[in-house]
Amino acid sequence: MPIAVTAVLITAMALIAPDTMTAAARSFSTRFMARWDVVYVNTFSILVVAVFAIAFSPLGRIRIGGADAVTEFSRTTWIGMIFSGAMGGSLIGFSVYQPLEHLQHVRLLFEGGANEQATANALAIYMWGFHGWGPWSLLAAAFAYASYNRSDAFGFKGIADVVIPAPYPKSRTFLAGISDYAGIVSCWFSSSVGLALITQQVAGGLIDSFQLGATTKVFAPIVSVVMAACFVAVALTGLKSGIGRLSRYNFILAHLFLATVFLLCNPIELLWGLVSSVVAYGKLLFTLPFILTGAQDEAVRAFRLVWPASYMLWWLGMSVIISAYFAKISYGRTVREVLLVITVVPTALITIWFGVMGNAAAAILEQAPQLFEDLSASQAVYTFLHQLPAGDAFAGFVLLLSALFLITTGAPMIYVLAEFMYESVTTPSRGTILLWGVALGTTVTVVSAQSGITAMQELAISVSIPFSFVYLALMILFLARSAVDRLRRRSEE
Repeated sequence: MPIAVTAVLITAMALIAPDTMTAAARSFSTRFMARWDVVYVNTFSILVVAVFAIAFSPLGRIRIGGADAVTEFSRTTWIGMIFSGAMGGSLIGFSVYQPLEHLQHVRLLFEGGANEQATANALAIYMWGFHGWGPWSLLAAAFAYASYNRSDAFGFKGIADVVIPAPYPKSRTFLAGISDYAGIVSCWFSSSVGLALITQQVAGGLIDSFQLGATTKVFAPIVSVVMAACFVAVALTGLKSGIGRLSRYNFILAHLFLATVFLLCNPIELLWGLVSSVVAYGKLLFTLPFILTGAQDEAVRAFRLVWPASYMLWWLGMSVIISAYFAKISYGRTVREVLLVITVVPTALITIWFGVMGNAAAAILEQAPQLFEDLSASQAVYTFLHQLPAGDAFAGFVLLLSALFLITTGAPMIYVLAEFMYESVTTPSRGTILLWGVALGTTVTVVSAQSGITAMQELAISVSIPFSFVYLALMILFLARSAVDRLRRRSEE
């Protein structure tokens, strides 16, 4: 209850006085990142290395749920749920918008000789790739192992049971409570903004497809009410019959769409652009913080404050709810599978999306630069699609995909939030799911109607800063304790 009250109060303040809250949150995060941004990004790089180190260590062979545990979902459905439940909806719009936006950043950061579009794509992949999915996979593996192998408690309660010895119940309760408090408040803002952004994309698609006379700001709240009802209905059907099935179909449809765009837009050039983007991403993977550190230009320093560290914090703010969902659907998988699949497969898919959509949009930008002037992320993808053969049909299909992704993102969120209300791993009641669905849907609707997205984004980043210390401390303690317990068991055998 205190968690919900805190989230509601801060949300209300952000909506009543968005300018004041935005300024306060931005001041806090800017001061922090002005000093610690490079350290932060390097820490995330270390977490990515840790993912692979743990995956190929003896800990990676542990099966979630025990040696005899059987998976609940096929591999295709599992990957579809991972992709659709996390960032599939946002990716459709941003796969066009962000590579074009990063072109100006490339010209600031790099001197002549660089393949500008490939490097712009690589910057986008950097923000969406290993550095986002790696920390998610670590927390997902920790949640899953703690909940299904070591404790009957879900989420941070399970981790606390592993980290704190049994004779200290008060310490366990305190650690679980402070972790839950920081994590859920953080993910509340990130989740609300994430759903609001996808809602804007759906609203933009409806306006574009049906030539409606309303703006996205006016139409988005109407869309959010309808879509909230849809994702609550799907959440009520459960993980297997509703969320799992819809996520699998949505995942397949999205990549059929991507393959069609690839075939229509000069596949040879797009393939070469994709390879160039992968090479550029490889170069940036562990060098970007040092490139930023060495730059003295004022505009580069402004880029540092807005992009890499902010994105890391954004993904970290989403980590609790996303990682808990991944843990729920990973029963029967090994820790190695959880870490590698959640980290590598989405990053590979994201690389292909940015490589194909970014390069295809850049080719159109060269011919008609005026098309993409002053466009938002919710409109850029539709503008791009209208330049293709059968563009209206493509735009309508993307509208459908965006709506489905909104459902397959929102339904898991409220399902997991509902389960956090219980002391042990269980299936949440329909009433609890409905309660959280109404709360999250109402927040998304009000945020969309009151232009509170910017304030909520800044709050999400600011709240994620203290939570990041909780996250890092828990991961270190959890891994150390798990390693010690495994060594003790091996010595007893």
